[in-house]
Amino acid sequence: MPQSGKPEVTLKGLVAYRERMALPADAVVDVWIADTSPGIVAAVLLAETTVKAEGRQVPIPFEVRYDAARVQAGHTYGVRAAIRVDGNILFASKDAVPLTNPLKPADIELLLVRQGSN
Repeated sequence: MPQSGKPEVTLKGLVAYRERMALPADAVVDVWIADTSPGIVAAVLLAETTVKAEGRQVPIPFEVRYDAARVQAGHTYGVRAAIRVDGNILFASKDAVPLTNPLKPADIELLLVRQGSN
């Protein structure tokens, strides 16, 4: 349990993309939840995690855990993800997917799009 005494929240989901391309074994998936409230100038991360693909292909499951006490009433939160290889981003979220209820999040699927011409 987090230090605040409030429960830990877990967001579960899948990261996928539509392109017919196999991921290299050393690919990593980064998933993060950020405050997307209007007027937020600098991104404020609520939580993040990194998952090693280790040869797995999409969809790749993930879990992001965070302290419920960090969720601020009246704020909105969104989830993004990226798949990296050797520090280069191959796929990334086009937009943040909103968390309707960050204290009781539903499972989510993040559909990523190809980045650049890596």
